[in-house]
Amino acid sequence: MKRKVVFFALLLSFFLLFFGKVDAQGEAYFYVVPASVSINKDQTVEFRVYVNTGGNKVNTVSAHLVYPTDKLKFISSSFASSVFTGVVEREESLLGILKYTSFVITNYQGPQGLVVELKFQAREGGTAEIDFLDTSGIYLADGTGRNIMSLSSSKNSTITVSETATATSTTGNSNLSQQGSLSNHNLQDIREDEKNAGVVDYTFTAQEGQLPAATPVVESESLQYVLTFILIASLILLTGAIFLLIRKIVKKRQESSVFINQETKNENQ
Repeated sequence: MKRKVVFFALLLSFFLLFFGKVDAQGEAYFYVVPASVSINKDQTVEFRVYVNTGGNKVNTVSAHLVYPTDKLKFISSSFASSVFTGVVEREESLLGILKYTSFVITNYQGPQGLVVELKFQAREGGTAEIDFLDTSGIYLADGTGRNIMSLSSSKNSTITVSETATATSTTGNSNLSQQGSLSNHNLQDIREDEKNAGVVDYTFTAQEGQLPAATPVVESESLQYVLTFILIASLILLTGAIFLLIRKIVKKRQESSVFINQETKNENQ
């Protein structure tokens, strides 16, 4: 019976030590679509921020971006088509910094998870970049909430603005002409193209700005505490089982020694 207890304790400890660890299949990073676009002054353009999880399952993302305010004017953001519909941070500063943190109720694993859609208007001619800050994060859905984002792999977007004024607008289509001539695709056309290309459309019941009783990050921390407690308890159990086993072995040896001494005494008599 005690051997079974020892075996169970060892098995439980081994499982808990390796529970929740992820064998990452690749780097997790953000990227912006389109990666480059040429537009005219006063023209509006839409971008889409995506996440590639590198084969890992994630439930929370923090996309923190920076853009030049002298070249671009921020217009709006939208999570209407986002995979991560639970918005917990939405900071849109006039100083050129955008911070978005959102989560998905279950988890997401894939190369093209839409995070947020952004709209800008060109102010001045020149070249502008929308880039990611090192405070961004892509968090595992394994109970640890570990940030696995690779900043060096994250891809920004380059916008070339012409001084020629125009009132037209374009959307985040990667097939835009490099000379600034815009395609006739609108946002609905892009979504239809993605659907035809096999991009999964995710729909969840959580609404923008609404939080559950506990966010995934809080759940991850709570789960980590529970697992730590179970691990400590199993180690205590294992120590106790080993102590009982050693005590039993010592007792048997003592009994065996007493028996041998008694037999030797009888033989001498």
